[in-house]
Amino acid sequence: MNTCDNSDITSSKTVRCIINYMLLEHLLNCRQYLSFQDIVNGTGLSPKTIRRALKILRQLNLVKTVFDISSNRRTLYTLNAGKVRCVERTDDIKPGVYIVDIGLGLPKYLNIKSIRLLRSANQILYSPNVPQRIIEIAAAEHIEDLSKLSQYELRRYLSLIDSDVRVILIDKILDSDIFNNIANLLECKENIYYVSNISPIHIALNLLDFPCRKRFRFKRDPSTELVISSTLADLNLNSVFRLLRVSRDGDSVTISNVDLEDISDSSTCSVVYIAYVRT
Repeated sequence: MNTCDNSDITSSKTVRCIINYMLLEHLLNCRQYLSFQDIVNGTGLSPKTIRRALKILRQLNLVKTVFDISSNRRTLYTLNAGKVRCVERTDDIKPGVYIVDIGLGLPKYLNIKSIRLLRSANQILYSPNVPQRIIEIAAAEHIEDLSKLSQYELRRYLSLIDSDVRVILIDKILDSDIFNNIANLLECKENIYYVSNISPIHIALNLLDFPCRKRFRFKRDPSTELVISSTLADLNLNSVFRLLRVSRDGDSVTISNVDLEDISDSSTCSVVYIAYVRT
């Protein structure tokens, strides 16, 4: 087991293991505070090793402690996520530009690779349709550029080739124009990668296959909700700003945009709607 040394914090496997575990609990399971026993159980490291590592992390202000007065002033640990960038870049995170489709748009539905990219990127561009909770995953203090996407920046990102890891965050459904522009600009460029996450279309297809549940709701941010439903009756159509229709007729599946000025729910084939709603 590697020992923890203040002068070589990022090379310690023990420290990286603890930080990665706390990050996953914080980002995916929304657990801001963890007990010492949680960290022991979650990492599999010995209590003695964890105590030494936590002492160093506290000295570096990467981990803070609070007391749980409801449980005999038990010590709880919380990660200062904005200061942490100790997630090791492994071989599958190569320098280049990564187009990350946020899918459902909630942190807990992002895959591990997307989270690691956000924590280790040098630069991040994001479209206006990316929820703030996704952007907050990034290790902001270590990023050279974290800004909204523009057409000028998009061309610049795709034209530069160096040792940086750049991330472009988009919602492939709401940002279909941006995605098409990216596809047109790519040509045969190397070092440009596409990373997908759970898409609303995946959920809609599951509803078509297993119609035991009629609706899913995902609160993306305080003003936007994603509703996937087998009927329009569940929707306040006046608040819908984007509507897709996923239908099956025999073995054929069709995905189409729905004109909000001319909505009808009279189809005889199996249908699921994907609605983006202002709340």
